[in-house]
Amino acid sequence: MLDSGGKFRQPIQDVFSEWETEDAVLNQVTSASNDAERIRLLREYLSGLGKTHVALRRWVDDARAVIARLANPPRDTAIERVIARADVRRFGAFGHSMGGVMAAELCLTEKRCAAVLNLDGSPQYGSMIDTPLGRPLLMTYSARRGRIGASDVIYRRAASRYYRVDVADMLHLDFTDMALWPALRDRKATGALPAEQAIAVTRTIVREFFDQELRGRRSKLLNGERRLAGVEVKRPLNDSNRRHR
Repeated sequence: MLDSGGKFRQPIQDVFSEWETEDAVLNQVTSASNDAERIRLLREYLSGLGKTHVALRRWVDDARAVIARLANPPRDTAIERVIARADVRRFGAFGHSMGGVMAAELCLTEKRCAAVLNLDGSPQYGSMIDTPLGRPLLMTYSARRGRIGASDVIYRRAASRYYRVDVADMLHLDFTDMALWPALRDRKATGALPAEQAIAVTRTIVREFFDQELRGRRSKLLNGERRLAGVEVKRPLNDSNRRHR
């Protein structure tokens, strides 16, 4: 709806209603007894999200616009110095929430993307439900009720290697610096894990995944040789070759 100044405003109750609907659907997905039913439920839900898919395409287009400028960054800037030390011909993409979903969708068509990491963005909107990724993907789930494993049936089929990391005592916002905001903790919007520990867990997962997939440094965490309290690493059987043969 538009306010008196012509700006778009969405009523708060509408936002919460949408979240409640999505939570209910994903709870059905994670409770389903087989993959065929999970795919059916996800496909039915995703088919009704026209505006969400439009927004996702815009996010992907924004990312592509930034990537296109990597070859010629502004002269004498901090970003130029960073790019000078990077290999822009092969990189990883990651994000939190919708940003994680966007990273996965981007890498379906961005050949330079070698690995994807999604921090608690579910479900996987976009076209991956029908499109092979063919690259490693790591999905990190917080302890949000009913969402753990919600996108597994998509990622198992699409990724060449699928890593799943479940983190207890962390909620959706704990993967960002918003975990440091006392007001959110007072309102129980963050998990039981202290903010500094939550940030350290996120940093470790992201670093070890990309060090392994981009730099060839074996991750002890992802290969079961190191453990973090409250962090469970799973590697479901991939069936992408059978699905997309």
